[in-house]
Amino acid sequence: MKDIIDSTFKLTPEGIHLLRNKYTYRLILYSEIENAFLKKGRSVKNWAAVLILGFICLGLLMLFVYYVINSALVPDKSVRLFNLLGHGLIAILVLGGISVFSIYNALKMIPVIEILVNGRFHKLRILRNREEVLRVLEYLDSQGVRVMK
Repeated sequence: MKDIIDSTFKLTPEGIHLLRNKYTYRLILYSEIENAFLKKGRSVKNWAAVLILGFICLGLLMLFVYYVINSALVPDKSVRLFNLLGHGLIAILVLGGISVFSIYNALKMIPVIEILVNGRFHKLRILRNREEVLRVLEYLDSQGVRVMK
């Protein structure tokens, strides 16, 4: 059977490979797994910090919009004002992109398989194969790991 590869783990006939930068840093044998649960979880580990970062960038975005609009309403226009306006628009676009991306990723829910090995939980976030969750569950079932839903 073909290996199932995601960004944080890989399922092979040998076991579950926990990946970091596409290299295995821990191999969990299927016989070591005590329990496995399928849950919904956040797509990032520190979702609260990412959400706060998104709201900080959103606040800075609102502040920049305020200053750019006030500088554009000045009746005496100079070259420096137009230069500031152009750079302000670039900053607004960058901060807007960062804030939307951060808030979206902090609030995104994905399927997570929590496995219990020797009293420690490991979370397998299914990022790439979200459509193939059933295939991942069938593969684990074929290896003798029952995943409770």
